[in-house]
Amino acid sequence: MRHTKSSNPTAKLISTAGEIFDDGTMIEPVREDSGVEGSKLLFWDGETSTISRRILHDGRTYEAAAIHSTVLRELTLPTKCASYKSARQLLTDMSRALTEYSGFPEHAAAGAARFALASWLLGTQTAPRLSIFGPETLGGIQFFKLLHSLCRHPLMLTE
Repeated sequence: MRHTKSSNPTAKLISTAGEIFDDGTMIEPVREDSGVEGSKLLFWDGETSTISRRILHDGRTYEAAAIHSTVLRELTLPTKCASYKSARQLLTDMSRALTEYSGFPEHAAAGAARFALASWLLGTQTAPRLSIFGPETLGGIQFFKLLHSLCRHPLMLTE
C-alpha cells in the first residue's frame, strides 16, 4: 500500500475511478500489466509515481473502483506513467499523428489534440464532448479510434 502524508490503518476504504487533490497530487486508475483483468491505482505526487492496489493519502485509503469486464475491455487505461519533453511538444506530436492517420486537415487535428489533452487536465467531474460532422465516414471512424488512444478514460459508444 502506498503511504502518503498520514498513516491510518483504520481508514475507511474509498472506491475511486480517479482523484485530483487540492495539494496537486492525484490518483489515476491504470490497467493491470500482468494480463489480469482489472485495474490498480497510480499515485502521482508531481515528481514520482507509485502503482498499487490501494493508496493511502491524507488519512484515507483508496482502491480502484470495480469496472464491469465488458466496459473494462473497451476502456483505454494506461499501464504506467512516463515523462514527455514538454506539453507543447506533446500537443504537436498528437496533432501530427491525428493528421497523418486520419487524413483530417491540420486545423481539425490541432483542435482534436487540444480536446484530448483537455480530457487529462480537467477535473474528474467534467467530461469534455466532441462532435464531428461530415460525409467522410471511414476517416471519421479512424479519427475517433485515434482519439480513443489519446484521451483520458475514453469510452467509444458507437463505431
